[in-house]
Amino acid sequence: MTALEHLANQLHLNSVKLLSTNEEGVGPAEWLHLISQSQAFVTDSFHGTVFCLLFHIPFISICNVMRGAERFTSLLEPLNLSHRLVNNLADITPEMLQAPIDWTETDRLLAEQRRQSLQFLTSHLNV
Repeated sequence: MTALEHLANQLHLNSVKLLSTNEEGVGPAEWLHLISQSQAFVTDSFHGTVFCLLFHIPFISICNVMRGAERFTSLLEPLNLSHRLVNNLADITPEMLQAPIDWTETDRLLAEQRRQSLQFLTSHLNV
């Protein structure tokens, strides 16, 4: 049994789907649909993390140092969600995935980050 299957059993999840970016028949639309319909999502993808935030899907992100750890931390820390970032699959506990996320607060913080980013771009691009 894989660590992911073990976690699914502990959480009493009906099914677990392991997706790969190389999986045949799973393009961007299918991938987004699978995320949006998930009860919970475990990912090592920055983009997977972003879409979990947008779709309000409980998630755990596995930091992939080789693909850029800073982008995970720079996204999750301002949203007070850095506790949802782990270094490997074995670090995940059922309690971590079941811990509620205050989506109202997350959305508020995300909107503030967007506002600051737009303000930064506007002031530096002389628009």
